[in-house]
Amino acid sequence: MTNNEFLDASLGCKTIKECLEVWEPLNSYATDGKLELGNPHALLEYNKAILYLLYKLKLIIPFGNLVPSVCVRNTYLAYLIKKFPDYNTYLDLGTGASALLALILAKQGKQVIATEIDQQSLNFGNNNIKLNKLESQITILASQGGIIESVLTPEQISKIQVAVTYPPFYPNDRPGYTSKKKRGFKGTNSELFSGDDGMEFIRKYIREGCKHRIPVVTLMVHKSFIANDSVNLFGSNYSVDIVSVKAGNRKRFVVIGELMP
Repeated sequence: MTNNEFLDASLGCKTIKECLEVWEPLNSYATDGKLELGNPHALLEYNKAILYLLYKLKLIIPFGNLVPSVCVRNTYLAYLIKKFPDYNTYLDLGTGASALLALILAKQGKQVIATEIDQQSLNFGNNNIKLNKLESQITILASQGGIIESVLTPEQISKIQVAVTYPPFYPNDRPGYTSKKKRGFKGTNSELFSGDDGMEFIRKYIREGCKHRIPVVTLMVHKSFIANDSVNLFGSNYSVDIVSVKAGNRKRFVVIGELMP
């Protein structure tokens, strides 16, 4: 079932001009007020500036890892927080080196358990949490290839109210790597190893989320057919919607499964 709501990631975000005024490192990549957005260094500084302007959060990411789009991820979370205002405990699957979803949620007053499979990303994620003094609200667990059941304790799972994830997809000939290019948002190192097409992770994630009756199980993906395929993975006791997100000239799709009474 497709929701008629359509989200625009540019609304409530920050412009290049606004960021240049407050984020000095960004000026090194600007010419006449314009950025070379294909340059991952410029893009990283731009997103760091957006995150600081929105939430006063700081970010450190190793070069080569995925540069997270703050506006897109913030739109995803803002929609969930508005739709489910009474839910305060979140699970962030594959938090990555940025731990971005977890950081934004914590700034909104949420408690977050995050998971990560890659040790370097886990280390950087923990560093970002400490840098922003959010240790009391965010816990990162090493997933070691597990999804929910083998990572969280039964007590931890029972407290989760909303699960979020933005799984990467990568070429079959380069498992574990998101792209052969180093331009733009495409870091070469994936922060969530999710099977040769990404669907392996999604299938396990939805299955375990439904099995443990997590009230709201969500994911964001980059293709409509993946979103549609994901809908069919939910149990019959979940109502499922797809919400479109406009991200520049592209679209993202948020799948939301809500446990029915």
